[in-house]
Amino acid sequence: DTLILRFHVRPPTYQQESRDQQWYIKYLVNDNQQLNNEIKHLREKVLSLTANENSNTEINHEEENQIETVIDIADKDDDD
Repeated sequence: DTLILRFHVRPPTYQQESRDQQWYIKYLVNDNQQLNNEIKHLREKVLSLTANENSNTEINHEEENQIETVIDIADKDDDD
């Protein structure tokens, strides 16, 4: 009840190795392009988020300065 198979596996030919290598190179190039696109997208996202935070911070500082200015003017009117 046993089956014994004997076979010989020959190494791949130059043509097969070359074809496999070309396929792998194309795969790596494609993967590299996808990763570079993802990096570019994430950089743009970070830049837009930091730009929004900076503009919000500037607006908040301007509002704080206006409030401080109003308080300073009110203090001067009370002293006069």
